[in-house]
Amino acid sequence: MTLSGVITLLLVAASLMAAVAEAEAADVFEPSQADLDRVAAMLRTTMLPDAAAWRKIADRPDMREAVTRAEPYLTAPLPELTDDLYLDYSKTGNRRRCEAVIGERRGRLPALVIAECVEQRGRFIPALDALIRAICAEKSWVLPAHDGNLQTFTGELITIDLASSLLSWNLATAYRLLGDRLPAETRALIRSELDRRTFEPFRRMCAAKQSQAWLRVTNNWNSVCLAGVTGAALDALENARERAWFVLAAEHYSRYALQGFSPDGYCDEGVSYWNYGFGHYAALAETVRRATGGGIDLMKRKEVVMPSAYGFQIEIVPGICPAFADCPVNAAPHPGLVDYLSRRFTGKGTLDAPRSITGALADQVMAIFPDEAPVLRPETPWPKPDPLRSWFPDHSVLIGRPAAGSACRLSVAMMGGHNAQNHNHNDVGVFMAVVGNVAVLPDIGAEVYTRRTFSLQRYASKALNSWGHAVPVIAGKLQRAGRNAEAKVLQRDFTPERDRLVLDIRAAYDVPELERLERAFVYDRTGTGRFTVTDTFAFSQPGAYEMALLTFGTWKKLDERSLVVTDGGESARVSLETPEGATLEITASTVDEDLTARRTATRIGLKIVEPIASGKFSLTITPEPKPTADGRRHVAYVAHRGESHDAPENTMAAFRLAWERGVRTFELDTHLTADGHLVVCHDADTRRTAGVSHVIARTSLADLRKLDAGSWKGAQWKGEPLPTLADVLTAMPGESAVWIEVKCGPEAAGPLAAAIESAGLTPDRVNVISFNADALKAVRSLMPDVPMHLLSGFRRTDDNGWQPTVPQLIEQARVLGASALGVHFAGPIDRTSVEAVHAAGLRIGVWTIDDVRTARRMLAAGVDAITSNRAAWLREQLERDGT
Repeated sequence: MTLSGVITLLLVAASLMAAVAEAEAADVFEPSQADLDRVAAMLRTTMLPDAAAWRKIADRPDMREAVTRAEPYLTAPLPELTDDLYLDYSKTGNRRRCEAVIGERRGRLPALVIAECVEQRGRFIPALDALIRAICAEKSWVLPAHDGNLQTFTGELITIDLASSLLSWNLATAYRLLGDRLPAETRALIRSELDRRTFEPFRRMCAAKQSQAWLRVTNNWNSVCLAGVTGAALDALENARERAWFVLAAEHYSRYALQGFSPDGYCDEGVSYWNYGFGHYAALAETVRRATGGGIDLMKRKEVVMPSAYGFQIEIVPGICPAFADCPVNAAPHPGLVDYLSRRFTGKGTLDAPRSITGALADQVMAIFPDEAPVLRPETPWPKPDPLRSWFPDHSVLIGRPAAGSACRLSVAMMGGHNAQNHNHNDVGVFMAVVGNVAVLPDIGAEVYTRRTFSLQRYASKALNSWGHAVPVIAGKLQRAGRNAEAKVLQRDFTPERDRLVLDIRAAYDVPELERLERAFVYDRTGTGRFTVTDTFAFSQPGAYEMALLTFGTWKKLDERSLVVTDGGESARVSLETPEGATLEITASTVDEDLTARRTATRIGLKIVEPIASGKFSLTITPEPKPTADGRRHVAYVAHRGESHDAPENTMAAFRLAWERGVRTFELDTHLTADGHLVVCHDADTRRTAGVSHVIARTSLADLRKLDAGSWKGAQWKGEPLPTLADVLTAMPGESAVWIEVKCGPEAAGPLAAAIESAGLTPDRVNVISFNADALKAVRSLMPDVPMHLLSGFRRTDDNGWQPTVPQLIEQARVLGASALGVHFAGPIDRTSVEAVHAAGLRIGVWTIDDVRTARRMLAAGVDAITSNRAAWLREQLERDGT
């Protein structure tokens, strides 16, 4: 994650938890001298790679791209963080304005550090020095929303929060990685500020001389802050016993975070907080394991087993999870966290290579330099996911899925639960339904956090109270909050054909005359699928009953007892049954709240008009027929630099292999030579793929023709030349299409247009793609009919958001006249963002995906193209399982 969530989704219940924690006896940490000696003897001087290790990987494509991503920060002005901006939240309650600037400032640090470690030329040191000094000059490292009384801002009491702990870890890692490449004054400044803002406050917390709030909470704060503080201590402190003290403190207090999971492993904060909180627990565990040479492994705890399995069980379909509690509708298990847990518990990863879980600089470095941890053999077996269902009995959460290869197109999730869960919504008895890969009848998820969200007015929000959920309104009353508002399981019967779950949800309503309220769910996997929800109710005197459905899509009434709801190209028919003689009123209302889904939700009210003494109300959800004959939309699988997994990238060998394997669309990169020819090569310098360093822009085509661009991949490719664009376009089979990336600038437009015209390619067989807006403008002026893609990566901001945002890219593409976006998959790519792109009349492709799980998630989001180094293999795997 860690990180399926945003910092605006990281703050729930902090003040409430603090009050609870302070009311209890303090948990003072006092390690024994023997324990300090024991752990100090385990600790390595550093677990971070030295300069020689970085030099060995400097030619890797991902490392070269890391340098490229950091280069804009060399010249981009640093946004100013003024006192007025920091105080904006205390005056207006607005968090976004200040947090956006904080995120932009701090988000530069990991990128610049990695770039300098890769390049080792000192080019990034001045920018790093200026950035670190600016950050150390900030009055508070704590977010304004976490410094409500401004004690940290004024210096009255320095506290630690989610953001300051991450910043501390990143600064400490930079301190250790860069060493004396940083000026001595800057290194001393980092150390003094870490002592003042992080290490000393933490020591006071452990001694109960300062609030122990997040040390003893059972939500994500515990793991996130402990990971940051402990990681900072391991990277910045020299004395082994001091570092041992922080490791032992983390070992001691991290047990609280595990107490936040029920015995079945369910995370009632939602999957985004599992990514964030448990992701940081995993990062903390891996950091400590490496630092102690395996002597302390926090993943070995028996309490870790079931929470680790949660991410493998929570998806309804790939990419769609229940958005119960304060969870974004687009949240899904973090691929890096899933991969790490799979490696630890099964010995097999889900990705080709480890990936950062949290985005912290040290965590990124651990992914770049993997260290295979031993496979865990817990006493409690790691549960094998059931493809048909996931059942979490402690919260009565059931997820029902179709059998593989069946005609069923309906998947469901339902929850009993109670109304005092972490990040609670008043939603006992809630459900959602997915048709194909679209949550046509969703839970609408979290709202954008405001002061109200964590105040006594929390349930004034229509998104958080029961009005905005698919649960009843009884006698005109919504559900009440509290632990007593809990569902009881009356019946549970699971078979391969159907699952039945019956709940008593009467306790959720403060309605004295309500004598009975039972909700029965029946999920039927036979045929195309059917889901029936039946409420059986009785009053001591006639009362009012109302039910609701929620959607982000559209709906229409077919007749008095049926309607159709449509979203994302899929539809669900809802058939209604009411007590005999009852009059049903169907109305629609907008959920007028600021939702993290960034979509408008509609509540479809289903109300029995007359007061009624008792009866049953049922609704049955069935999928409508697929929108096309086979239900599939065309997705392009694009061979990235040819079939570059098996042949040297950007060579005729790689392109021919793609054509032989039936991959219709392939992608290549172009640079302009000194004498005006376009050659096919990804890097501006030939060293990585040809073994000889030539800057293409300063080298003639004749000299470049002499290079061997294949031997680096294997002896069988020796002698593969660097092709020109003309070579490739001339050799293309008639049915193939090419995506040409312009890696230089607008000067390439003329030669590019000439090469396309000379090869006789029509616009339907060519797409020009580039990160460079000026290059695309030049191409548009010369070839207005050729489709263009605007390329972009994403980076995490300090508030756990993304830059650039999808709306920003849409607007930039519109201005450029681009027809599509080409983006990295590890960004805010979900059904909501894809639909926004489509609504703007654009297509969207993602790069570069070589694993099936991530590809499935992107397909579920609705992307139009997937670029892969092994496109033929990936297409085969996905078509084999019907994805």
